[in-house]
Amino acid sequence: MTDVVLACSDLMTTSRFAAVGVRVRRCSTAERVALAIAEAPDAMVLVDLTAFAELMPRLRADFGARGRIVAFAPHVQVDLLDGARPWADEVLPRGSAMKRFSRLTGVQSAAETEKP
Repeated sequence: MTDVVLACSDLMTTSRFAAVGVRVRRCSTAERVALAIAEAPDAMVLVDLTAFAELMPRLRADFGARGRIVAFAPHVQVDLLDGARPWADEVLPRGSAMKRFSRLTGVQSAAETEKP
């Protein structure tokens, strides 16, 4: 099962990502993000920029993240999205991140496996 460290304070967002069938570890503080990355440095790190934009430069440099870093925010928050680009492997509007999450993690959703 894929490990995902989710830097997010919103429980609804967390439940939508967790429904895909990967192990999602939600971290609601910078300290918890750092601890989760220390325990699983190769995990994908998914960052809700509306809550944790300030963490972007620290994920690799200070916390030692080696996995893929994906940042997301509402599509109207262009400054947040643009500000994350130097530190993220991929930056997406929130809706796109949720729709593409199974592909980002390499896990097929039930809907994808049922297609002929």
